[in-house]
Amino acid sequence: MKTITAKLNLRLAIIGLMLAAMLGYLIYGLEKLTVQETEAYAAAVSQTSQATTYQSGIRGNIVDRNGVLLAYDETTYNIVFYRDPTRTSPVESARYTQSLIKTIEVIENGGGEIIDTFYIHMNDDGTFYYDWGTTSQSVQATRRKNFVQACNFSDPDLTAEQAYLILRDSWQISDDMSYVQARKIMSIRQEAVLNSYRAFEGVTIAYDVPLSVVAELDMMTSELMGIQSEKSSTRIYPQGTTACHIVGYLGKQVTTNMEDISYDAQSYWEFFSEDELSTNMLDLGYSYSDLIGVAGVEKTMEAYLTSNITSRQGFRKFLINKRGGIIETLESQTATDGMTVQLTIDIELQKVVEQALVHNIEATHTKQENKLRNNLRHYQSLRDDVSTIKMAQTGAIVVLDCSNGDVLAMASYPNYDPNVFTDGINSMEFEELFGEGSNQPTLNRAIGIRTAPGSVFKMATGFSGLMEGGITTQSLISDHSPYYYFVNDPTTKVEQNAPSCWTSNPSRHLNLNLSRAITVSCNYFFFTVADRIGIDKLVYWSGQLGLEGTTGVELPGELSVVVGGQKARYDYTKSLSEQSSSMPRIIYNQILSHLKIIADGAEVEITEEQLTRCASRLLELQTGVQREMGDEIRKILQEEMNIPQGISLVHSSWIVPISTWLEELRWKPTYTIQTGIGQGVMLLTPVSVARYISTLANRGTAYQLHVVNAIYNADGSIYKNIESVAQSTIDAPEEYWTSILEGMKGVVSPEDGGTASSVFSKEFESKGYLDRIIGKTGTAQTSATNNVDIENTSWFVAALPRDNPEIVICVYIPNGQSGSSSAVAVEDIVTYWFERE
Repeated sequence: MKTITAKLNLRLAIIGLMLAAMLGYLIYGLEKLTVQETEAYAAAVSQTSQATTYQSGIRGNIVDRNGVLLAYDETTYNIVFYRDPTRTSPVESARYTQSLIKTIEVIENGGGEIIDTFYIHMNDDGTFYYDWGTTSQSVQATRRKNFVQACNFSDPDLTAEQAYLILRDSWQISDDMSYVQARKIMSIRQEAVLNSYRAFEGVTIAYDVPLSVVAELDMMTSELMGIQSEKSSTRIYPQGTTACHIVGYLGKQVTTNMEDISYDAQSYWEFFSEDELSTNMLDLGYSYSDLIGVAGVEKTMEAYLTSNITSRQGFRKFLINKRGGIIETLESQTATDGMTVQLTIDIELQKVVEQALVHNIEATHTKQENKLRNNLRHYQSLRDDVSTIKMAQTGAIVVLDCSNGDVLAMASYPNYDPNVFTDGINSMEFEELFGEGSNQPTLNRAIGIRTAPGSVFKMATGFSGLMEGGITTQSLISDHSPYYYFVNDPTTKVEQNAPSCWTSNPSRHLNLNLSRAITVSCNYFFFTVADRIGIDKLVYWSGQLGLEGTTGVELPGELSVVVGGQKARYDYTKSLSEQSSSMPRIIYNQILSHLKIIADGAEVEITEEQLTRCASRLLELQTGVQREMGDEIRKILQEEMNIPQGISLVHSSWIVPISTWLEELRWKPTYTIQTGIGQGVMLLTPVSVARYISTLANRGTAYQLHVVNAIYNADGSIYKNIESVAQSTIDAPEEYWTSILEGMKGVVSPEDGGTASSVFSKEFESKGYLDRIIGKTGTAQTSATNNVDIENTSWFVAALPRDNPEIVICVYIPNGQSGSSSAVAVEDIVTYWFERE
């Protein structure tokens, strides 16, 4: 019994000793962990830092009024290479290279393309050279320095061949691999080492690869070290050229000053506080690599469409080691997509309008060629080289909802495909799209071209006459002479350059009231009305009808209209660059050249600065008040050119030309007469003419125009509806509107013999469509001296249905010969509209 007890005690003692030893070891280990390794742990922690990467969501969609997609981001996949900067051994370098070899093979077999930015190139003769991708010497030096440091070259002056061989050996690329294949790997490895301080961001090695490539690479994940596929997006314009000038396109134009690219920083006010707003796009969250809208709605609605601004960006915050490798993800947030912008455009109507414009231009061009060929001797007497006679090649059409100012369609020709900008354009494409020798397809002629409107302005003259009491709806005016002579006083009339009516038989235009004058487009009638009321009243009421400033449509590049008056001719309170017309610049250049002649004649030495200052001061003498300016001119010549007034007094040839040129800048009553028929200095855009006709059609409300209907949040909820806004409202007697609209009815009426009564097809007339519209033609000379009728500008405006207009149409074709030439497009559009009903 004692023996058994002794053995048991011995075993318990052994177990106790073992437990004590184990406890001692644990205590020792704990002490080592908490005391001995504290400094090492602290040192390791001190070598880590935090880094954040930002991600953008998808850019918002652009849709038409019915929700049809006009622009959207399509999900694409990029292949990205992540190199762990802590893995630097030859074995791991070889693993990376093998991984890249397999990845490149899969990408290229699947139709993808490897991004190649390698700095070392090889000539056809096998020699090597550096290509730093820039012509700037300073940038080349910086890139070389970064390249040398990133590649750990001890000699900064290595030749391209030496660097190539060292890197090829370092990156474990076998000798039997060709240069062409090797450089693909070396390009990727180069970008990885250059980006090693931000290794957590990775290097994109192929953009927009097919899904089949993504799937194959995903299956090979275990053998492809550092390779990942990541979602991206590409902007798609599914309608191609249709509505291109409205939708616009994207480009890399992020700038530190929005004014450089005509961006309005205030458009972001809804998403930033007043203190956060900046003209520096980088402050708003953009990066230089981001694509932004540079034309159309893509530009004006950038603040809503973009997913790049700070408030919509997602992010991932990492803990990284001293070499940039990721230790762990600390925090992340998903990006918010951009908003959807819904337009007022009806894409089906837009297609019809664009086709109608092309049809009209081609038909007009053919008619012009036939006219030139059949009347060759006549045109040779007008133009030595008839090949320089310009014919219809371009144009624009605007269709508005006259009840609210919505733009239903806006066409400009020639057009372009915004998809070509997705991958960037080459120099040849740039020249075709923007070059001076091209017809500039990217120019939106509906808002970016302004010219004289001709007779489509006559309704504005007539309405102004009614509102100012210059005429009544029953006033009768007769054209008794081919010419209209302005009378300075009861005994003096101005016969020089007297304007005339378009008809060679004035007896056709006797006893005309306003309606009839519009129907037959009598120049003499509207000369008289403009003469009676004066330019200031004409400008005022034209502005009330919508011919003032810009229409407000949400598109970049809209030009302001010019009607007439002294400020339109020359405004002495504004600089040359701010003038409404080109005439002040022409006169300024004439004066400048003349001053040089004066300086030579007076034998005075004068600087270019003195000459320009003198010319500017002389120009400012024209304030619009008729007076003798000789003394003032001589005074300025003395002050600016040191020419004594006594000397300039005896040299009248110095003073008279300057006085004559300055007089050209003064608005005269004869200019008012020309303005009455839409000629002279008047410059209108097609979209402004459309709004003016809309104001007549709806009987008095000039709306601010809109191409944007609503904006939706990324989740589909409504963010903002764009409400119609009346820019002006005219309270006029009903008979005034009736008189004008009756005149426009007569324009297209065969019974009334209007200027467009015989230009529509028999089929159009037989369907009854001609009886359901009103219209007006306009033929504008391109210059006062140009007498080649083929080069005239063609305008045609229409409204329908006749009794209660819903839409207005404005067709503009430069070098279109005559207003009636544009009836082709009107017929196509009207036919579609009524048949769709």
